[in-house]
Order: sequence, then structure tokens, then C-alpha cells
Amino acid sequence: MFGYIEPDKGELKMKELTRYRAFYCALCKSIGARYSQTARLTLNYDCAFFALALCNTLGPGRCVPMRCGYKPLKKPMPIIEQSAGIDFAADVNVALAYNKLCDDIADERGQKRIRAKVGRAALKQDYAKARRYNKALCGAIERSMAELNAIEKSMDGSIDAPAAAFAGLMHSAALCAPIESMPIRKAFAALCAALGRWVYIMDAWDDRARDRESGAYNAFNIAAKDADEAELRERAEIMLFNSLREAEEAYMLLRPLEDGAIIENILKEGCGLKTRRLIGGNDDESV
Repeated sequence: MFGYIEPDKGELKMKELTRYRAFYCALCKSIGARYSQTARLTLNYDCAFFALALCNTLGPGRCVPMRCGYKPLKKPMPIIEQSAGIDFAADVNVALAYNKLCDDIADERGQKRIRAKVGRAALKQDYAKARRYNKALCGAIERSMAELNAIEKSMDGSIDAPAAAFAGLMHSAALCAPIESMPIRKAFAALCAALGRWVYIMDAWDDRARDRESGAYNAFNIAAKDADEAELRERAEIMLFNSLREAEEAYMLLRPLEDGAIIENILKEGCGLKTRRLIGGNDDESV
């Protein structure tokens, strides 16, 4: 489900791309420091954006030269120094990854279900750490996942209900962020909720063929019984661009931010491009 929120790198200035990578690498380092090396494999673009946006609301921090543990022979690269924002994003990354595996076990069949069981076992101790670090965060995610699972088990063909549930999950997680100003925290949560809704719909549309073949839940496949392809595509397009518009509106409440150009690139160019590619018919392969 994760990995959709990334920049249009070709439209970023070199210093902006370097800065974006500095946040991505900082999140990777934090996961490795707070959890296991296995947990680092769950790192994804969506949580890198979460770290970028969160740290900008707290004060984005400075880049410091560090070596990459996976590329020790390369010269040190600029990485955002560790902070409460980076560490919280690491907790969110691990908690979401673990709960997504739990969801896959309940929802998937065959080899994918087996892989999810193996993955969950590998992250069991890491998730126990996440609960110790931030019990409120993990509790919020668990409650939201339970709500999402109940909706999926009902086999309702409405995409709105599960998408809203995942948006609620991201909203609840963001409200646990270490942001002192409540108006800023609420705006950040609204941004995360809108993008959570967008990610869920993107993933559901992207996975239609695979889910149809495996028998896994997919609201679009259920809705296809009463609507043709063109109607479903139009519905998905409207929902996706509405979600991005809501994300941009929430972001406007957070401005000005030091890395605003990067965030705007992700919201407008990166996510917009992915949406157009997927809805435009280039969804035979995952975006």
C-alpha cells in the first residue's frame, strides 16, 4: 500500500533533491538506530514525506555529513540530523508496516499471505519496541486498522468508506506527533488524512487485477458488478484529485516552510503525475 508519495525529481533543483534525500536517509538511519536492520527494509517514500513535512513544522534541522551504512565506501553525504520529528516518523514507519502485514494476513491468500506472516514475525520485536516508544500512536493505528478491517469484511462496494477509514488512521497517527501548537498539529493531521485517502484509492485502483486474481478484497472490484470501467475510472479520478486538493489546502495552513518547494513539488507534480499515469490507463504495471 505504501510508496506512492514521492517527488517529480526531474522538476526539483539539485539542492532540493539533495535536501529531500537527506530526509530519506535520516529516516533510514533512525529506523536502524531505534529498531532492527530488518525494520529498515520497510522504509518507504510515504513515511519519508511524513518526516519531511513533520520536521518542517518543528524546524527542519540542518544537514550534517554522514556515511551510509549500506554504502560505506562512498564519501559522507548530507543527512538531516536526528530529531524528535525524524524519530517519530521512524515509529510511524514501523507501526504502519507491521499493521499492514497484519492486514495482509487477514485479507490475502496463498504466497502473499505466507510472506505477510513471515514479515510480521520478523517485525514482532520491532513493533513491541514501537509500542514502548509510543503507545498512543500504536493504539491509534490498531484501532483504525480494526475499523478498516471491519469495513473490508463487510464486502461493501463503496470505496469511500475504506478510504475514509485509512484517512482516519493517518489523521490519528499525525495527531500523536510532537507538535506543540494545536492549530499546526491539526493542519498537519489534515494533510496526512488527505494523503492517506489518496494513497488508499491509488493502491486499490492499482491492485484491481492482482486482487481479482487472488480473491483479495478490493472495493473497485466489488463496485464493478454495478458499474462499467469508464464509470469507475471517472469516479476514481474525481476522488483522487479531490484528495490532492484537500492535501494542498491543508498544506497552505502550514506555510511558510523552509522546504516548501519540495513539499509543493511532491503534492502538485509528484502525486499529480502518478495520478494521471494511473488513471490515464498506464496501470497495467504498478506505478
